[in-house]
Amino acid sequence: MDSILAAARNLFEDEHTEEDIINRADEVPAVEAEDFVNEDDDEDDEDELVDPRETLKASCSEKAECAKLAERLATCTTRVEGKEDTTETCQEELQDFIHCVDHCVSHSLFKHLK
Repeated sequence: MDSILAAARNLFEDEHTEEDIINRADEVPAVEAEDFVNEDDDEDDEDELVDPRETLKASCSEKAECAKLAERLATCTTRVEGKEDTTETCQEELQDFIHCVDHCVSHSLFKHLK
């Protein structure tokens, strides 16, 4: 690292033309990304945070009231994808399902936050 800084200082100590700098660029040693890897990074991988909202969304979408709406959404999606020329969308079914899941998550999300 010190050799890199020294080479950079040498390049810019005196006034140089752009051509001089380009010609002397080979004096700057190449640096590999591995040279800067922090050894503590391995420990960080073990402690990855999990978003409690995602976990709660998965469990709430399986509850009876939301599961019914998910089934309605799936039925609608299948129906719409089966038609070639339609203006029908499943917007209402999607909004109902998302509302159900969000409502369920909102009851317990803040218990998981610090």
